[in-house]
Amino acid sequence: MIAINRLPYGLLGLIALIVLTETFFARNELHYHASWTWGWNLNGKAAKTKAADFQVLAFGDSQVHIGVLPEILERTTGETTLNLAVIGGQATTSVFQLRRALAAGAKPKAILVDFFPLLLNRGIEENENRWPNLLSVGECFELATAAGDLSFFGRMMVAKHLISCRDREGIRLGVMSALKGSPLTQIAEGVAFQRNLTKNKGAFVLPRNLAVDLGDIEFWYHVGFPNPEWAKSYNAKYLKTFFDLASSHNIPVFWLVPPLSPLVQAKFTEKGQDERFGRLVTNVLAKYPNVTILDARTASYPREVFPDHTHLDPVGARTFTTDIGAAMNRARSGDRTRWVHLPTFRALPDVPPIEDVSRSRLVVEERYGKVVR
Repeated sequence: MIAINRLPYGLLGLIALIVLTETFFARNELHYHASWTWGWNLNGKAAKTKAADFQVLAFGDSQVHIGVLPEILERTTGETTLNLAVIGGQATTSVFQLRRALAAGAKPKAILVDFFPLLLNRGIEENENRWPNLLSVGECFELATAAGDLSFFGRMMVAKHLISCRDREGIRLGVMSALKGSPLTQIAEGVAFQRNLTKNKGAFVLPRNLAVDLGDIEFWYHVGFPNPEWAKSYNAKYLKTFFDLASSHNIPVFWLVPPLSPLVQAKFTEKGQDERFGRLVTNVLAKYPNVTILDARTASYPREVFPDHTHLDPVGARTFTTDIGAAMNRARSGDRTRWVHLPTFRALPDVPPIEDVSRSRLVVEERYGKVVR
């Protein structure tokens, strides 16, 4: 029998403190969950629980998450649409999301997807704080193995089971808000993000006219493309896996190449990114007859419809989505064009109006006392 004076009181106290801390954070998720990770939570769950009810599914990164509006696509094609893309999404996330949707019984008539060159260039560290919100234990191990980094699996296991680790960025923001005298700011932001994602069927709609100055484009480019090999090997593997999976289920795939802000597009052309990307697209088209490219790089989208270098505001997203839908309709009517260049940008009437996140914030503020206590 262990003597009473030899019990590890310090260890027992530490365990109790951890349990209390994790329980507190679990019960106050809206206070401490970073707003920009809600898309990973909600769209990850939607792939399992909602995808089977929709005829068109969209995958990819923030260019699709922000730039493809399901309500507009539904009006153009007549087919129900769900956006399952996530901010910072890579080829890996698209594969995991598609697998989940198919396992849940989804039988889409078409798939939309994008693979932004900058994210093909990045490793798993790009989404270090987001992976735990999306991946299962098995998916964490698969990704760690594919990337040759088993320490990633260990980090993800800690993050998945300790909220204080997984949501440390949100916790930091929540604490700072409380110190500034506005402890409910993080809650309001989380509720607004959730509302916007739900209202727009998985899309996240940016406000109009943010016009953020991101500084020197040359510096931005070099930070964005640190890898001279351009595409990480496991990203290339998962890109192939995505197309193999869609092909095995006989699903038409529309590979979207969204527009970029004019300065970024010029830099991509100058540095050879467009040429490298073109070779990738050509290789995919040669191997997968179910794939059609919808390319908006030459569609002359003006700087005014980009809140930043790579994302569309509601005006740009409406035009982009409308033209995607029109191209899908033509393909289904027998048009055999495999590489479609989308039309030149023109602003379209705001009908029906799309709720952007600034409007979602106003709605939350108006109802705040009823939404969060």
